Amino acid sequence: MTTGNILIVEDMSDWRDQLNCTLRRDGYTVTTVANYGEALGELRRNEYQLVIVDLRLSPSDENNRDGMTLLQDLAVLKIPAIVVTGYGSAELARRAFRDYGTLDFLEKKDLKLEKLRQVVRGAFRKAEEMEKELSELRAKFLRGEIISLPQTRLEWALREKPLEYGAQQHPEE
Repeated sequence: MTTGNILIVEDMSDWRDQLNCTLRRDGYTVTTVANYGEALGELRRNEYQLVIVDLRLSPSDENNRDGMTLLQDLAVLKIPAIVVTGYGSAELARRAFRDYGTLDFLEKKDLKLEKLRQVVRGAFRKAEEMEKELSELRAKFLRGEIISLPQTRLEWALREKPLEYGAQQHPEE
């Protein structure tokens, strides 16, 4: 059975429910929220290993891109994210990968739930590998051996409690 805390940030209740049910069946602990403010509140209260983010987080505002703002916050916090959106573009995908380190960018119109499940399993597998590597490095350090962290590990912060970032700019709704 897989374990891990996932936050789903999706404004459309049918998508939230579908993603929630799919990932819960796979053994993940899932929390769902509908907007950016609720996501910030959850990130302050709980620790998540993965966040699934829709880019447009308002059913009535075609220009809403709160999901991109959330990706920026998640990048600062070093919390991995997957984008699942119906309003993507090549430019938004490039920005998500390049600027925010997004793990994957999935378009709703083409999304097969099995693909999402594979991406999520891959994200947790990568996190487990990184934790194992860090654990081995800690053990070497404690034995008095000289260690060096690969650049990819230097970018992975060891968080205690998440989030204060972004709260001043976007109060909870």
